[in-house]
Amino acid sequence: MVIRVYEIYQACRSCLNRRIRVYMRSGEIYEGTVVNVDPNYLYLEGGSASISSKKVKVKGFLNPFITTLVLFDLLAIALLV
Repeated sequence: MVIRVYEIYQACRSCLNRRIRVYMRSGEIYEGTVVNVDPNYLYLEGGSASISSKKVKVKGFLNPFITTLVLFDLLAIALLV
C-alpha cells in the first residue's frame, strides 16, 4: 500500500497549480486548483470545493477555501482544461 500512496503523491505533485477533479473512494468528488501536496494530504483551492453532498473538511482559519484531502482515500484524478 505504501507504493500506491507514493504514486498518488507523485501524480498530485505533477498537478501543482493546475485545476483538477478528484474522485474519492467514498464517492465524493472535489474540484479545484492544487496549491500544495505533502506525503499525506492534497490541498485544493477555489472552484466548487465539493460537488457531492457530504460535508467538506477544511483545514486552517486563514483561508477557508482550502480543502484538505487525504491521499490514501484518493481513487482517481482528472485534469480539467
